[in-house]
This record gives sequence, C-alpha cells and structure tokens, in this order.
Amino acid sequence: MLVLFFWKEVKNIFRKDILNWLKECDGVLLAKPESMRSFCGYTGEGFVLFDKKDCYIITDSRYQIQAGEQAPDAVVLIISGQKGHFQIIRELVLKSGVKKVAFEDDYWTVSAFESLRKIVPDLQFLTVGDSLTRWRMKKDSQEIEKIRCAAGIADKAFSEALVFLHEGITEREAAWKLEQSLRNNGAEALSFDTIMAFGENGAKPHAIPGERPLKNGDMIVMDFGCKYKGYCSDMTRTVAWGSVDEKAQKVYGIVLDAQLAALRAIKPGITGEEVDMIAREIITQNGYGAYFGHGLGHGVGLEIHELPRLAQGQIGRIVLEPGHVVTDEPGIYLPGEFGVRIEDLCLVTDNGVEVLSNSSKELIVIQHS
Repeated sequence: MLVLFFWKEVKNIFRKDILNWLKECDGVLLAKPESMRSFCGYTGEGFVLFDKKDCYIITDSRYQIQAGEQAPDAVVLIISGQKGHFQIIRELVLKSGVKKVAFEDDYWTVSAFESLRKIVPDLQFLTVGDSLTRWRMKKDSQEIEKIRCAAGIADKAFSEALVFLHEGITEREAAWKLEQSLRNNGAEALSFDTIMAFGENGAKPHAIPGERPLKNGDMIVMDFGCKYKGYCSDMTRTVAWGSVDEKAQKVYGIVLDAQLAALRAIKPGITGEEVDMIAREIITQNGYGAYFGHGLGHGVGLEIHELPRLAQGQIGRIVLEPGHVVTDEPGIYLPGEFGVRIEDLCLVTDNGVEVLSNSSKELIVIQHS
C-alpha cells in the first residue's frame, strides 16, 4: 500500500519541521497503512496520489465505494488486468512533472521498490527514515479521545475477566473470553495477540496462550488491548488465583513501586531513557535487575508500537512532549516460577501525566469458585 504526496498538497498538512525537510524533494511516497490513514483518511488497500491539482486513489473494485466515502474529494481510479498500480502511478508522476520523492525506506520491501524503479526509472528517491513516524508521535485531541475510549474498553474487559476466570480454565479459553469481552464492549479489533499466562508461563514476557489450566496459587499475567476507530490501547495486569505466597507478594510490590515511580517521573522535558532508568534502578536495587530485560515502554497510536520509547540507548533519547501517549510496563520474570508485569497507558500532559488505564493496580487475589 502506497501513498504519494506532492509538494503543493502536503504543505498544509505537514508540521513545520517536516516542511523544512521536504524542501529537498517534490513529494513523499508512503507505504505504511498508518501513514495513509493519518494523511488522507483512506483505510483500504491501494495507492493515493496527490498532484498539483487533484488527489487520486488507485485501488481495485473492492474498495471503490469505501474510497469515495472516506475521501470524497479524491478521484478514484480502478486498476485492470491491462493496467496495474505502478503503471497508473507512472502516468500520474509523468503528468505532474515530479522528479524527486521521499519514501519510507524502513517499510518498503526490496522487491517492491525495485519494481517501481523499473517502471519509473527517471524518478529520484530520497529516504525518509523515521521522520514521518516522529510526525505521528504528538496526538491531537481527537486522537487522544479515541485512545481514551480504547483504554476504557480494556478496563471493562479486565473487570469481566475477574469474574469469568475459574479453576481449570485454560490460558487459551481465558484469552478467548477476554477477547470476546473487548469486542462486546465496543472494540473493532485487537491491538495485538492477547497474552494470558498462568503460573510459570508468566515468566515469558510474550507468552502464547496454551492448554495450561489455572491452578491454586497461580499468578496470572494478562496483557491485552484493542482498537477503537483505528487507535490502540495496551494494558497489563497481574492477579493471583486462590492464594498468593510471600515471594510473589514481594515481587509484585517491587514491580508496582517501579511502575508508580516511573509514572511520577513522566512529564514534558524528560527523556524516555531517564524514565526507564528510574524504574530499572528500583528493580535492580531489590535484587531483580537481571529479570527485567525489556524496555519500560513504547508509544501507542495507530500502531501498537510507535515512537517515543521508554528504553535505554539511542532509541530512548526522544524528549517527551504533551500529546505523547506511552506505556509504563516494568516487569520481573522468574523462569520456572512466575512473572509480574503492570502496565498503564499514559498521556503526557502540559504539567505531567494522565493515566488512561483506570483498573486497580493493587494485587487482586481471586477466590470465587
């Protein structure tokens, strides 16, 4: 899926920093579905081309009605057996006189890029890197409201999970019920594959739900999210079934302390690396640093993993700004025993942070039959 924006059209929708960068070329060639949705509102498959006069959506007959509804000012062009997507792009590029375009080099496959270059050999390409991804980091009020709604749906599903969990239910069955709850409460899709991990499987940060039945004394890690009008939510809660031993209570308390300390630190002007270190130091000082191997968090929006990142190294050095939406999800994972992860979805505000995940983070011990 490709989106091609020409200079005259994009100048009104790109931020100033992207505008300055775009002075190097005539337009921008996008391949990511999320970019297409962000910049023109079209969510189907195909191509979108802006020239100096018109907007074209190049797709097949399956999306003809959808394209007209989502982009009513666009000209919808339907491919045929004689003329495919790249052939139509070639005609439109030549007609518009475009000489140089930027493209998302971190998304295109080599084969797709080479195919386009063969069809439009005189077109010059400039790499985008993560410039467009950075453009999407700061959410506007409408985007924030959609993410807030997605987080609310997840909260409702979690409260229902506390009721339907029972002795003997398998991870796979529990994950399915949780996904049904998300759908029943308004989700249009899942943000990612649901993680439902009992006991020792909780020590796998990305555990795949299997046939492991729920037993007394199990710690249960639930990591899940949904999409609402295209925007994602992400939340993790760890609860206990039947009873909880002293070690599990201690580990849970350490993770919660780290998670809350990071929340207090999130504000404009701090880097993701600095927030990550605050949580990491608490876990390390308590003797479990070797059991927290992943970054503290990531951006959330149209994609479940976006910039900025709360992590160590270069990837975590973006300075947080109002409008960024990130997760705060420290964890401790003890192989062969259990895992604990607590995750909130957080909005960076002018003065600090607003937590969008409203489910309790106190250790819940479920004891019903």
